[in-house]
Amino acid sequence: MRLAGIFRPTLFIALICAATLAACKSSEERAEEYYQSGLELIESGDYDRAIVELRNVFEFDAGHREARFTLANTLLNQKDDVGGAYSQFLRLVEQYPEDEEARIILSELAFRANNWEEVERHGTVAQELAPDNPRVQAIAIALAYRTALLEEDTPAQREQGRAAEALLNTLPESIVLRSLAMNTHLSDGDFTQALEDIDWLLERRPDNVLYWRQRLSILAQLDDLEGVEAQLLDMVERFPEDIANAQAVLSFYLSRGETDKAEAFLRGLVAKADAGDVQLRADLVNFLLQTRGPDAARAELEAAIADAPDPTMFLVLKAGLDFQEGSPDAAIASLEGILESAEPSAETRDIKVTLARMLLATGNEVGARARIEDVLAEDDSHPEALKMQAAWQIQADAADEAVNSLRLALDRAPEDAQAMTLMAQAYQRSGRPELARDFLALAVDASGNAPEETLRYANLLIEEERFIPAEDILLPA
Repeated sequence: MRLAGIFRPTLFIALICAATLAACKSSEERAEEYYQSGLELIESGDYDRAIVELRNVFEFDAGHREARFTLANTLLNQKDDVGGAYSQFLRLVEQYPEDEEARIILSELAFRANNWEEVERHGTVAQELAPDNPRVQAIAIALAYRTALLEEDTPAQREQGRAAEALLNTLPESIVLRSLAMNTHLSDGDFTQALEDIDWLLERRPDNVLYWRQRLSILAQLDDLEGVEAQLLDMVERFPEDIANAQAVLSFYLSRGETDKAEAFLRGLVAKADAGDVQLRADLVNFLLQTRGPDAARAELEAAIADAPDPTMFLVLKAGLDFQEGSPDAAIASLEGILESAEPSAETRDIKVTLARMLLATGNEVGARARIEDVLAEDDSHPEALKMQAAWQIQADAADEAVNSLRLALDRAPEDAQAMTLMAQAYQRSGRPELARDFLALAVDASGNAPEETLRYANLLIEEERFIPAEDILLPA
């Protein structure tokens, strides 16, 4: 049998292409297929699969503008992934620097994040590209308002605030303009209108903690204490991981002399806590100590020691109470007894720091330093141990070493107001007052405008005759 002519290369190639048609398509065609598939999935509401298809586009066409924009928009508006959306819009303007819409959205997102450097970066380009676009004009007003605020130019602030209110007639859904209008109403003392503004913002951004805190401030200005209480309790439910809200509830009740309400609130939190979560009960003990006295705290401690599967924390608290009540030897002996039978751990390192503080308070600095050295030998970035070490270094005029210690502490505990205050002292000691001032300001923010940190920074501003900024930080406190 003759086989010649049966095998034809061109026919073979055609058959292979028919079997693997996709492989013979161009990269642009493959990219477009994925893009169209993504659009169809978005139309059907299947956003997760749409995002996967849109990401596949860039395997074949990294510069596909429409796919990049659609992906960013989907992440922002359907998935509420602001960080992911921002990243995609950034990629877009890197490839297409004159993309007007992307620049506007980046400016607006940066405004929401209070990232003024990025607002200026993208907003300036947007103004060059589309100065007549109302959204761009809103960004320009925001930047001018910010400049006036930094320059403490109150008339210019009001002028830009009025411009924002006027433009709201054209852009009634602009978060940028509404925020500026709210600030203007606050400056004018029109708290009723400011409350309407913040409620409008919260309808659109209910997860924005800053808006809730601003609303609290407005309610306080309106002397609506029932509203303040209701919102504080709502914030505890809405943001359960943010302990500052629970602290604010307690502070509110105590400021009104409602100790029973405060205790009932805290006991309610303890009852809802997981079985292994002993911190809230420890907070209850400290609360009772401050409000009811040592006998009530000791009674709660005894009950907690009996109830807890691992009573170590409560034994440490009991030692602390003994120390405060005038039995330092018994307290120190108790902690040393716990450490003798315990394996090294994060908990034992914390106990050693507590013991070091007791030793220091009783005049045994050598013993205190030895305990801190032990802790840092086991964990060289232990924040509390590093703060004690930094305090000694500042006293010894070793400011640079203190700064290094505190940098390590802040790496582990970036919101530690005490570490920031120590850092300010270290910079002051080393002759860098500007950095000292910056860290005092950071300490105020990190502490949630706590009295000690706020007064320390306000006094510095008053010494510098910067009275308006001093007032601005004192009012929220």
